Amino acid sequence: MRAVLEESGAKFARMQEQGRWLKEAGCQGVGVFGCGLEARWTTFHLRLEKQRVSTDRNRKLWSRFSRDFVALSKWIGGAREHINSWIIFTLTANQEGELKPIHSHLNQYMDFTKELEVRSALKASVITTGTQLLQLREAETAPEPQSAAPEPCSVQTQLRQIEQDWAGILSDIPAVQQTLHQLLMERLSPQGALTELLAWVGETEARLEEQRDRVHQTTSTNADLNLVLQSFKVCKAEIAVRQLTVDYVNQSELQTSRGRYEHSDYADELGGLNHRWLSLQGTLNKQIQDVEQELRMCTEREVRLQHHHTWLTSQREWMGSAQRPVSHSEVEKSLKTCEGLEEKLWLNYTALQELREKHHTGKEDGTCAFITQTDDVIKACAALSQENPTVRQRLKQVLELWAGFEKGLNDATLDTVKTCQAMEYSCFPQLSLQALQGFHEKLQLLRKETEGCDSKWDGLIHTLSILRDMISPTATFLMSEQLDRERTRWNKVNRELENHLNRTQTLLQIWGAYARLSVPFSQRLQTLRGDVTALMNQPPGQDNITQLVAAQIQVVHSLQERTDRLQTDLEGVLEASKELSGRVEPSAAVFIQSESRMLARGVLHLSQSLAEKLGNLQEEHEQLQEFERFLASLEKHLEDWEGRLKSVTVPPHMYISKVGQHKTDLMLNSDLCIEYCISRG
Repeated sequence: MRAVLEESGAKFARMQEQGRWLKEAGCQGVGVFGCGLEARWTTFHLRLEKQRVSTDRNRKLWSRFSRDFVALSKWIGGAREHINSWIIFTLTANQEGELKPIHSHLNQYMDFTKELEVRSALKASVITTGTQLLQLREAETAPEPQSAAPEPCSVQTQLRQIEQDWAGILSDIPAVQQTLHQLLMERLSPQGALTELLAWVGETEARLEEQRDRVHQTTSTNADLNLVLQSFKVCKAEIAVRQLTVDYVNQSELQTSRGRYEHSDYADELGGLNHRWLSLQGTLNKQIQDVEQELRMCTEREVRLQHHHTWLTSQREWMGSAQRPVSHSEVEKSLKTCEGLEEKLWLNYTALQELREKHHTGKEDGTCAFITQTDDVIKACAALSQENPTVRQRLKQVLELWAGFEKGLNDATLDTVKTCQAMEYSCFPQLSLQALQGFHEKLQLLRKETEGCDSKWDGLIHTLSILRDMISPTATFLMSEQLDRERTRWNKVNRELENHLNRTQTLLQIWGAYARLSVPFSQRLQTLRGDVTALMNQPPGQDNITQLVAAQIQVVHSLQERTDRLQTDLEGVLEASKELSGRVEPSAAVFIQSESRMLARGVLHLSQSLAEKLGNLQEEHEQLQEFERFLASLEKHLEDWEGRLKSVTVPPHMYISKVGQHKTDLMLNSDLCIEYCISRG
């Protein structure tokens, strides 16, 4: 879970930064939500860290408890076997027994007593560790199922068993000691016991002198002092065992009757023993106090030194992690921490120097292990002080590069959005060639404005390649992912822009070709329509009507020829219109198709009007020709009649008869003339 949390840290930091940007932009609700989420994240992080520390501590305590419990249980089992063997020996030994086996068992008992003193510390460690495990288990309100801590009943049972076994050993020791000592004294004379005591006191005094010299050596460490203190306690336990013998020889001096000189020598030796015995006890107690005091001082020094060492180690670890930050905000925080770290390092350096000088007083330089350790920590502090400016400079560079990357990415993203919106706002149906030309010009201007965007993306890639070795891999992955995503968007928008340009360029060519056909065609159609209208509105002539109608028929034929040529050219216009309609938007295609249909209908209408006009004129022309034939015939008859009147004498009744015949013909011609005039309108 911790790994997942650390992996999500960069994403969370990125989200926080984006939330702050939105808050600065005026989205206050985002800021409130971000603060709440940050509080939850911090709480969860602290809870997880607390649980991790607790779990690690439980695991370590349980491991130590298990190891020490097994070792102590094994030793207690062996100790019980020794005690049982000594009890059996004391029950089976008789007064005539040899002295050597008793000495052997008593020496074993002395060794056991020394080891008991050593194992007391192990037993105390088991009790302390087990108690801590129980306390931690009780303090846990919701332990993790994966917790390494044992069940409380198991620990309590083991602790109870240890206490019982240990108490049983302690309860049997006095009786065993008393019995072994009694057996020895029954077989050893007071003088012999006194001699052994004097020899043991001499050896112990020499050993204590050696240990005292060891304590005063400057190379003594905490571990060395613990060993010396342990040896002193073992010696004290041995003195407690030998005290029975001392009491025995003192009582023997009062109860035994000796000669005067023999008694005087024994008393002198016994007095010397008692004096040395008391001196030995006092010296031992004094040395134990001195070692304990020195151990407390050494422990205090080592704790202080360890505190400085731990702090420096944590700062070095922090410096290592700070040089690979996961977010821009973390760089800012780390930079502030670096600025405040310089003073803290100086304070630690001063405290370490004071600690060294205080311990070095009266001792030669370089002969004390503690001074060597202190010098190492001082060197580490100095090295950290020298490294801090380098880290601070590196963080400044990272901060500058990161800020530049974010600003550049924001600018590039804004360019993408602006370009996309500009195309969306401009990409409405173009209903005319002029509108399409204007749209194409806008697209060309937009492409010109975005020509430098590719260099921006290249700059961002270069910046990220530099940052890659200066930030965490997770942050690099997120930034690279965002950069790829935004660049993909830009490439898509740029391709759309190029597609729009290519499409509008193609449309301009097609629409231009259509315009080059349709505009002249429309002008010709308008001219032809005007000529036809003029023909239709031409008033009838008064003279030479037949010739006028014939001329109009020729005009109509000429207009029909022009109409036929328009009809032929109309095919090209319609073909161009069809191709253009298939390329433009449906709304624009409607206008283009409507325009082409209007042109086609105009040509058709003119063709029909001219055909109708031609039919009327031809009919009128035929009527005029027939009228002229009748009129010519009538004129001829009139001329004949006039000639006859002049050349021949005709009776009156014959004259009237001839006139009646020509009157009928004249009436017929009058009817034809009236019909023609009506038809002329």
